[in-house]
Amino acid sequence: MSQITTPQIKKLHYLYRELGIDSKELLTDYTEGRTASTKDLTKEEATHLIHSLSDSDRQADALRKVIYTAAYAAGILYGDTEADNQMNRAKLDMFLKDRGTVKKGINAQSLPELRQTLKQMKAITRNMQQTKDKKDARDATAKLLKELHITVM
Repeated sequence: MSQITTPQIKKLHYLYRELGIDSKELLTDYTEGRTASTKDLTKEEATHLIHSLSDSDRQADALRKVIYTAAYAAGILYGDTEADNQMNRAKLDMFLKDRGTVKKGINAQSLPELRQTLKQMKAITRNMQQTKDKKDARDATAKLLKELHITVM
């Protein structure tokens, strides 16, 4: 197995930016957990991935997969059975039609619309993490104050 070339690395990073893809998530999924770094791909893997991401239909499919991953991270979707997957497809479409920035189901969105949807999903995830961090900080502060027998009005 030969190592990835510098031009392949540059092309992949260009495609990640162009598609708005989180390369770590994509590569972890693509290599089945072997790596999250572009530089650790083989030349053959890089060639296949570049081909997959370069085709506009494949770009849209790749973005849809990333959107589903982001929706799981945001807590909109859950479960991993086939019944869960069917329910999640319907649930995500309802969410996107009702609360999405594009107001269309995921399969009806164009490539630029999918990029917008991905941006929204990432913002939701980021906001949820910030909210969780604030709650954790409040809980830790309350616990410490209780341990020190300090009451706050």
